Amino acid sequence: MRLFIAIKLSRKMTDDIEGVCRFLRGKGVSGRYTPTESLHLTLAFIGEYDRPDDVLAAMEDVWAEQSGPLRIRLNGSGCWGDLFWIGADGEPGLNDLVKHLRDELRAMLCLEGMQAGLSWLTIIRKEAAIREAFDDFDINKVSAYDEEKVRALLQNPDIIRSKSKINAAVTNAQAVQRLIASGEFRTLDEYVWHFTSGRRIIHRLNNPADTPAKNELSERVSRDMKKRGFSGRCHTS
Repeated sequence: MRLFIAIKLSRKMTDDIEGVCRFLRGKGVSGRYTPTESLHLTLAFIGEYDRPDDVLAAMEDVWAEQSGPLRIRLNGSGCWGDLFWIGADGEPGLNDLVKHLRDELRAMLCLEGMQAGLSWLTIIRKEAAIREAFDDFDINKVSAYDEEKVRALLQNPDIIRSKSKINAAVTNAQAVQRLIASGEFRTLDEYVWHFTSGRRIIHRLNNPADTPAKNELSERVSRDMKKRGFSGRCHTS
């Protein structure tokens, strides 16, 4: 199941976008034009993910802290493959919302790393303690963990006390920082989606048992992440 988080636009904004689309069509610009009723503002891409309830819970946690309307202004445009997009600027409230959502998604990835080799029930029982111990997965804080902090985490009975998994969380936070600082990608999700140029790849299998453990794409992603300094990411597809 491909997931992404988005908000519905106001009628005035969709009318403005439709006006831009009519202008482009009139100039002979071809491509995939999203129907007016499907226009939205994407806040975060997640990709293929088989536990939508986890994403919904993260969204509800973030939205519970949101107060008041969000102001958005159209700004910028470009193409992603054959998909034409229009950018948007928002007041601090919108930027804070996007950052909070992406922080929650990074937290989900970190928890998946902790889960490797264990049951999800174990992770669920320890999630609150893990979040607290890892500073709510603040990437700037986790990336700065030193040996003293790692030793302290290893003494915490409420989390997964695996030195390799703790070190992997620190290493991966540092890798994400380098990735964004390089200017090549703006976010972690943008980096992940570039491997397929933003397109879904759906494996249509008659039997789940036929699902391959790895394929060419998963190996390519694994090699690239390893080259960029990520730790603990296998090539399972």
